[in-house]
Amino acid sequence: MTLDRSMRLNKYLASCGVASRRKCEDIIRSGTVLVNGEIEVNPFRLLLPEDSILLDDQEMFSLVDTEVIVLNKPDGYITTTNDPQGRNTVMDLVKSPNRLFPVGRLDKDTTGVLLLTNDGNLAYQLTHPKYQVEKVYRVQIMGFLSNNDIEQIKSGVMIGSDETGQGEVLSQNKVSKSVTEIELVLTQGKKREVRRIFSSLGYKVIALQRISFGGITTDGLNLGHWRRLSEEEALSLRREKVVSGTVDLR
Repeated sequence: MTLDRSMRLNKYLASCGVASRRKCEDIIRSGTVLVNGEIEVNPFRLLLPEDSILLDDQEMFSLVDTEVIVLNKPDGYITTTNDPQGRNTVMDLVKSPNRLFPVGRLDKDTTGVLLLTNDGNLAYQLTHPKYQVEKVYRVQIMGFLSNNDIEQIKSGVMIGSDETGQGEVLSQNKVSKSVTEIELVLTQGKKREVRRIFSSLGYKVIALQRISFGGITTDGLNLGHWRRLSEEEALSLRREKVVSGTVDLR
């Protein structure tokens, strides 16, 4: 572990992304935490820099140097850390002393919520389909979805060879005689999934915006602006699961 000064055990586990401090207190009292090889049930024990902390036989490392930011991505920027062709990238819009990278990607002409971090484990957890992290999109199409189309999207639409796109339509509203605005939630995170779903159903996508990623939004952020997530927001993204006093860290 790395500590600049003494820290209570419950606070340290919370800084590792295990759970909130209060939940960490319960976990510690359950007897599943080892400090230097011995069970510790006092959540308020002061730790030393040389102490070894294990939870369910896994060593705990603080995430105090981890950074997660949310960018309100504008149109015209590609989602990559570097572009050999010299095009505008999302990295041109953010400033950080850490080496950040995008969590997943948004197309050049897609706007909205884009997360960036220096935490590879978090990025994996947010993008792997098995974690079912919800991403909500606002899409404008030509035409109006039929009830059958809505059911097809929910059950799955073929978007390629042996590949299915799937989501749930939350709402649809006419914004003009020929254009409909739809809110759609996805959990798979496949490449260009939203556009491919509507293309497969015969609809032209006019505009696409991601309005939420794991509950994180761009509320209050203008296009091209960003902010760091709070400790509570970053913790919520880790989707900790506390069951019977133990933590599922898979």
